[in-house]
Amino acid sequence: MKDYSCHIVQLALFVKQGKIQPDELSAKIRGALVIGDFNTMIVPDAPGMPDEFPRLQIHTVRGYRLTSSNARVDFFLDLPLGVDERLLGEFTQNCSALLGVLHGFGCAYSRIGFVKTYFSADERAEKTFIDLVSKLSSDDVSEVQFSLTKKTSISGYSCNDMFSFTSAYMSGRRGIVTVRDINTDPNVDLNLDAEKAESLITEFNFLSGKDSIVRFTGEH
Repeated sequence: MKDYSCHIVQLALFVKQGKIQPDELSAKIRGALVIGDFNTMIVPDAPGMPDEFPRLQIHTVRGYRLTSSNARVDFFLDLPLGVDERLLGEFTQNCSALLGVLHGFGCAYSRIGFVKTYFSADERAEKTFIDLVSKLSSDDVSEVQFSLTKKTSISGYSCNDMFSFTSAYMSGRRGIVTVRDINTDPNVDLNLDAEKAESLITEFNFLSGKDSIVRFTGEH
């Protein structure tokens, strides 16, 4: 199971202050981010519309997605064939550019999260996983759903470091889907500017690498 390939990367920004204008955000993203051609869907504000309801959605031909509401901005790179180190580097550069764009709207953030979804092909995924992490017999195990959250401090911020393992199919192959989710503590209301957010993203990206999964499972 050591051959983990990353397929989805997500940045979640929880907006504490700032007023994002969807049409302006779309235009500035087109000029500042390297994400390819994209289609935009804008939903005008309406009375009673929840802050969490998306006002802007962007989908690009290169696998990028962005959803923006008054409460949060989610930025994804989703590629069925995998996100290699070069593409991951491109994604983090685009995250920096996005923070720069949002800074122009006066944005600061109460929380941030960074999520990677990995896949490891294995026709006997359940048995392999149980044998790695448990002393239970794996003979009759037909499905794996396992998650764990560790409280940790990263650069002085209280954070959740989350592991989730699920047996599933991806692109027609059987294996284990592993989600690495590192986020700031939801019980702590932060006030992160673009510089602090970028620093945490760098830390979260490093700590959620493939090596963290191998260390967790104890594979050699």
